[in-house]
Amino acid sequence: MDEINYFTLPGLRPFDNPLFSFNYMKNEILNALIYSTHTYTGKKYTVQQVHGKSRLRDLVIIRQVLCYTLKTLFPKVTLNYIGHSLNYKDHTIVIHGINKLKDLIEVEDPHVMHIYNYLKFKRLI
Repeated sequence: MDEINYFTLPGLRPFDNPLFSFNYMKNEILNALIYSTHTYTGKKYTVQQVHGKSRLRDLVIIRQVLCYTLKTLFPKVTLNYIGHSLNYKDHTIVIHGINKLKDLIEVEDPHVMHIYNYLKFKRLI
């Protein structure tokens, strides 16, 4: 029996492949978010800064989009697991981030919409 090569199937996105893990997608999305923020603001951030405790608006938006995207792509993953993977203390920060991002999408915040459109372009959401 031949093995299926998921990389050659047309129209297959990475998270459709059961071989890709949550952490792999988290890192892919995080890198896309950092790049998208750089193209929008001109500021370069590192993964360490995103995982840090800084309250800079750009970093907070990256974290909120990451929480929202991970929960959307992986609905069976618990909020607590998402929080711990992002160095949060508990799940309540993830809930707040998801709710805040929904509000920002609703009012069409330009920074959030730029990031959201970039993720759609990269086919990560």
